[in-house]
Amino acid sequence: MDREEQTEMNQGQSEHELLEQSTTPNMMADQQLQNEVNPEQKEIAESDPTEESLAVNPTALESTNEKVINKEEESELPLSKSQDEYFQMVKEVLTADPSKCNPSYSSNSQKEGEVLDIVENFVRQYKQLYPHRKDLFLIMKNEFNINKFVCSTIRPTSLPYKDLYDYRECAKFVADYLSYEPLDPPYDLPEKLPSPTFTLKVQSGNCFDYSVLLASLLRGVGYDAYVVSGYATKDITLIDDSKIFENVRDEVSSRLYANIWDESKDLETFLEDKNDNKENLSANKYKLKPPKQLKSDFIVKQNEKLSKIRKEQEEKQLREREEELARQKSLREQDDLRGLRIHCWVLLLAGKREIAESLFIEPTTGKTYPLDHSAYLGVESVFSNLNYWVNMQVCIDGLKGVSFDLGDNTKWEFLFLENSQPGITFNTNLRSKENEANMSDDEDENNLVSNEVDLPPSWVDPLEIPQERYEARCPTGRKVAYYQNAITETYGDYFRKDGMIFRVIRFSDEEKKKKSVIEEFFSKRKDKLVKRQRNMETMEIIEFFERGRLHALRRQVIMNSKMKEMHFYASARHDGLLKRIETPRKTIEHFQDRDDLLIYRSVTFEENPETNSRGEMIKITEKFSQKPDASPLENIYKKSFFLKEEKIRVSFYLQKDKIVRSYIDVRKPPTEQNQKLNINDLVTFYDIDPYAVPPKKQYLYSLILQLIKAEQQCLLAVHLAEKELQEIIESRNSEEKDVQLTISVYDRIRGKNDQTLFDSNHRLSLKKDKEDPFHIQGPNKLDYLSPFLVSYNTSSLTKDDAMAVKDSALKSLKERLIEKANIIQKRLDEETNALQKAQQSYQKNQDNMSLEETESYMSFCKESMFRIQILEKRLAKHKESAPERYVNLDKKLKNDPRLISLVN
Repeated sequence: MDREEQTEMNQGQSEHELLEQSTTPNMMADQQLQNEVNPEQKEIAESDPTEESLAVNPTALESTNEKVINKEEESELPLSKSQDEYFQMVKEVLTADPSKCNPSYSSNSQKEGEVLDIVENFVRQYKQLYPHRKDLFLIMKNEFNINKFVCSTIRPTSLPYKDLYDYRECAKFVADYLSYEPLDPPYDLPEKLPSPTFTLKVQSGNCFDYSVLLASLLRGVGYDAYVVSGYATKDITLIDDSKIFENVRDEVSSRLYANIWDESKDLETFLEDKNDNKENLSANKYKLKPPKQLKSDFIVKQNEKLSKIRKEQEEKQLREREEELARQKSLREQDDLRGLRIHCWVLLLAGKREIAESLFIEPTTGKTYPLDHSAYLGVESVFSNLNYWVNMQVCIDGLKGVSFDLGDNTKWEFLFLENSQPGITFNTNLRSKENEANMSDDEDENNLVSNEVDLPPSWVDPLEIPQERYEARCPTGRKVAYYQNAITETYGDYFRKDGMIFRVIRFSDEEKKKKSVIEEFFSKRKDKLVKRQRNMETMEIIEFFERGRLHALRRQVIMNSKMKEMHFYASARHDGLLKRIETPRKTIEHFQDRDDLLIYRSVTFEENPETNSRGEMIKITEKFSQKPDASPLENIYKKSFFLKEEKIRVSFYLQKDKIVRSYIDVRKPPTEQNQKLNINDLVTFYDIDPYAVPPKKQYLYSLILQLIKAEQQCLLAVHLAEKELQEIIESRNSEEKDVQLTISVYDRIRGKNDQTLFDSNHRLSLKKDKEDPFHIQGPNKLDYLSPFLVSYNTSSLTKDDAMAVKDSALKSLKERLIEKANIIQKRLDEETNALQKAQQSYQKNQDNMSLEETESYMSFCKESMFRIQILEKRLAKHKESAPERYVNLDKKLKNDPRLISLVN
């Protein structure tokens, strides 16, 4: 061996020694701890692998005397159900019928054997170079106790379910679909890694089973997903749900929020827009100064003292709460095995499927985390179905500063040269012959063995999830999670009769005896209910509905079994109703996008203290949005109908440079026929503009009629709104008594019975039609020639006779069409003449006509114009269709078999 080779070998050994001290979490301090351990402890560590694991990680022990795990603490660790029982159970099922078992599960192919030899050689070299590092997760036994390379266990598969094409939905599905079993012991790798098909069958597994299944599904739909083997905190490895439940959106899949909205935004945005328009229209540099507020100094000081005392109490409560949370957090973080708890999760690299930033996916919960999250303490290796990478970076402070650029060979050591970089496949066969010739014999043998081997295809069968199991979502259809302040329940679709798929029960005490808020989420309900929120302290119930429901109901608030608020989809209603609020004395309605510009209506009732119920209506108020280009007297701001006083007030929008509104007060005319009143006695007009021309009597008279009619329409609208309210309440009661779920036409399981019933009913109806002697088949159900064939012998009809029959039929149709046109024209002329006479009479006598006569004339004109319009439309339609009907009859007569002599 020459000097250069010896120098390179020494440099390689020094590099390996340096790397050995800086690869696993907290590895730089391992050597110091080993130097402090006495010879007896070294013997224990050499004889017991558990003691070796504890001895090499100083974060797990505070002193060298605490290396041995306390048996009591070990018994307190959550023990999982024995996997051997599951393995044996499924093995018996699979081996019951040999034809159903793929030979790849119970044996290895020649290429798999070659790969295993290469991997075992890699493991031997790894142990020699890094004897103090944990064993790599490379070769594991499957459910049949057959050694398999972990990369070949990943089986990329695309399942026919739309939700699984999104990584968030896919992760949440895997978390809900499987039952989690913690590693036992938590500081050792699992003994076996079953196939994803096995995991799907038993719906149970540890973190490695979760991750392999999730990576298979994600890679099947195009994501750049990898399985990560490393270390995590106790909360992650044990799914510690003792933390405080904070936000439903963080815990629940987005499928529950597909039809949930921020209900507070729409109305607030709408009202803010209206207020902004109002402020913009009334903005002016001259502003009225507010009046001086007279305040008592004594009262002000007392209020300041009270507010100060209240603030101190709130700060004290907040401080106590923070101290309690900090104490609980410190108790949770006291973990003797910190840094040694093995865990497995999924790495999602950026680039594919529009993933902008790389992230971690926790498969046991379905949550996503950044790459430097404190819950993950270290990484040993990363692998996919293409290659295996070993981490060569320092993990002292968790994963901060750790690069996940798998193509960087200085930070990640790959197992196979082919596919050593994510997303790139190297073809070693393209190497030039010149390079092959320049290679030494030793290099040639090593490279041919280690670099030019191809990974065999996955030994796992394609993954399958039946539709009924996919909809069940959970192993038993129900999954419960316990938090410090809440309990969550997850259900599969159609598992419950009421369609509930998720429920959160929040508690206000530590003993979880006093419920505060219950949130329930629903799916596939016929009544479109998607969420119900109950406040057990205030007895308030809020229900949310998606689009498509009767009355376009969107949200309703019930307080003490009484309806308080109703929100609607305004765009789906003909009246544009957005919101209805019910109070003991008022009913308030908000509208949107109406042709009459109505935005607000309120109804005020008398208070009845004896019965504690509403009395009669005493006032109705309507508000309108402003017309930008209308005249001052056309820009109505508010109409107030005082029902008891029989008075109506109309207020107009503020004019430019004015601070007081113009208004009109109208007294309703008396009902006595003999009493004659002047129009000025009924109307009080206040115009803010002193130079404005006063309105004419005709305008005031028409205004009175319009307001009286508007009042009647308001009363009708109020009664219809009350009727609609009762209908909604009754329908909700009936819907809750008998909850019905919708079934998709594509549902092959539940829709089968409905399709069979439809087919049987359809066949039955066709059979009845055929058996019905009076059933007329074909489009011609009317015999139009029978009246004209009475005088002829139909069996021997000559050509002249056929021509005569045809002419008679066409002549009869023509006469009927002309007669109908004349009748319509005659009625139209009569209505037009009557309207002209009434108009002429009104022009002559309008000054001397009474109120009742004028009202009668207006009503007559309206009805007459309506009839004239209808007659004109009928006449125009008749003139348009008459020639077409004549031509159609002529064609039918020519094709009629009874008139066949016309063709001969």
